[in-house]
Amino acid sequence: MFFLKIIAGWIAYFALHSILAANAVKEKCRLQFPVLFSYYRIIYNLVAVGGLLLLAYSSFQDKNFLMQQTTWMKLAGLFFALLGMLVLGIAASSFNMKEFLGLEKEQLNQEAKLVTKGVYGYVRHPLYTGVFILLPGVFLLRPTLSILLCVFITAIYIEIGSRLEEQKLIEVFGEQYIKYSKSVKRYFPFIY
Repeated sequence: MFFLKIIAGWIAYFALHSILAANAVKEKCRLQFPVLFSYYRIIYNLVAVGGLLLLAYSSFQDKNFLMQQTTWMKLAGLFFALLGMLVLGIAASSFNMKEFLGLEKEQLNQEAKLVTKGVYGYVRHPLYTGVFILLPGVFLLRPTLSILLCVFITAIYIEIGSRLEEQKLIEVFGEQYIKYSKSVKRYFPFIY
């Protein structure tokens, strides 16, 4: 029963994440709750972080390791976890973090610009790349079934989520994004 709750929790979390990120949902909220809409990004981030922390905490409650941990496993896990966090930090540095978190409003009449420089010159989704690197590290540090389920479901969601995100980017940038996506790999340079 515990593992079914973990699976259902992660699936519900990622579904809610995508639903709340959809332009149609944002537009509906903007029209129905114009006063509150200026706080949409903050609320979205609070829901995302709160849900993530709750699910991570629940997933870490599993104490039945699937395999004996060795020193090398722990070191490899630490390496991948730290490397993943470094990639996430580098990717995040490409954003205006105050705007990303909802602490600063987007400038009105500001035309969206496709970022293709820096880390985005190597991969289209560096935040997802960081998560892909981080996840095996977490599993190696805590090799339980609940963490393995988390890794598996998250990897599937990243593939789905990146495709949904790319549809939105094509709507905004059109041919410019299509051309960019043909020349820059999705997650890992020269691979995929």
